[in-house]
Amino acid sequence: MALLASLATTVAAESSFVTMRNAQLFVGDSTTPFRFISANLPSALLNRDDPFFQDPKVFVLPHLVEQEDWMATIKGLGGQITRTFFFNQPWYNFYNTTVMFNAQKQLITTMLNRVNSVTGIRGATGDQPNASIYRHLVSPDFTETGNELGGRAPQLSPPYNWTLGIAATIKAHAPNTLVMDGTLADVDAAGRWPVQVLKSPLVDIMPNHYAAGSFVNDAKLAAKFGIFNAILENPQVAGGLIWSIRYVSEFGSTMLAPPAVWIDTNHRHLRALHAPGFPTNKSLKCEGFGQEEQTTIPTLRMFAFKIQGLSPSSPHSVPAPPYMLTSSNSMDLRWFGSAWAKSYILSRTVAGTNKWKVLAAGITGQRSAGHALNSDNTAVIGAKYQYAVQAVGVDSPPSAILMTHCGFGDGIRARGNKLIQTRYAPVPDTSRNGGRRSTGPFVEDGPT
Repeated sequence: MALLASLATTVAAESSFVTMRNAQLFVGDSTTPFRFISANLPSALLNRDDPFFQDPKVFVLPHLVEQEDWMATIKGLGGQITRTFFFNQPWYNFYNTTVMFNAQKQLITTMLNRVNSVTGIRGATGDQPNASIYRHLVSPDFTETGNELGGRAPQLSPPYNWTLGIAATIKAHAPNTLVMDGTLADVDAAGRWPVQVLKSPLVDIMPNHYAAGSFVNDAKLAAKFGIFNAILENPQVAGGLIWSIRYVSEFGSTMLAPPAVWIDTNHRHLRALHAPGFPTNKSLKCEGFGQEEQTTIPTLRMFAFKIQGLSPSSPHSVPAPPYMLTSSNSMDLRWFGSAWAKSYILSRTVAGTNKWKVLAAGITGQRSAGHALNSDNTAVIGAKYQYAVQAVGVDSPPSAILMTHCGFGDGIRARGNKLIQTRYAPVPDTSRNGGRRSTGPFVEDGPT
């Protein structure tokens, strides 16, 4: 089963559901079609990317700070929608076993009737649209019956009565949610989408992981794509979600996807993306980062804004302050990073003092989860230090170059316990010259 979740802060209507009219999506009574470009996030609800759970069959709940991070990541991308999945079974049990069929219906029923402990609202989509949920919470306006159901084997596609049975269960508990058929049509939509499903009022959206085939009475959605313009220029396509994106790990560094099995036409492994896009750095010897992040993420963001009629040059999100994670020594410095941080500045002071010194700048989060982001190689054994880290945003370019001359050259020294007169020749083109005097261990500002 899969969910399409829309971010609360991106939908203008205060109390409106996303609806389908004339094969297009709308928010409430708006006459402007609701369209989007964003990213899939398979680990939004259940996470198999945890560094301490390497078994691909083991899923863990994402930490609250990780959930906050991925929401901020999608929002900064200009995304109004993300898609996740949380339930899967072998195909041979999934459609033809009464126990499995009833189990999925029970799961849907439980999910849609659960009362949110934060908002007090029943169900993920049952009583309230996403726009009224509190900041940084999401509500799925769309529920998908599955993820790539049937795979690429037509004979394994779900029967129409299974799809309609699941859709009826969803509508019974959340009549305002839009139901998506999770069947993978691939390039054979006509052969794999039963006409009974296409004509049913229970199914609103026919998504495909390739934009192909003919559609009847439904909004079209390309859930994975390579050509942004094709989506942007076709008003009958509601939107698209690239595969896929990951977030910062609660253990420090970056959450990586499991070993990639997808290979592109150039025989390269396709990796999950990470905002704002890391540079290719083979010296780090860290698998899991793609080769095109720095071009793909900005391109995705540009089209996400354009499809909403917004300026692609809109400022990037300002990174929230990161925080240091507990470490037993100066060689293992880790921190929980910030969404849309381009890099980090690491500073140090001797414990008990307030004399901070920048140790390193330009540190990226380009490490796998649970690994150190930096090491203090200048630390003295036995000494105690305090560390702090600052996030640098994407829209933080360096200042213009400034050239100066020091008026004192290599400096002037004069010692004595009485009034001392000194003379110096200013350096040409210098706008300011200064001097200081010392009274013991302290230095006082002098005339300029």
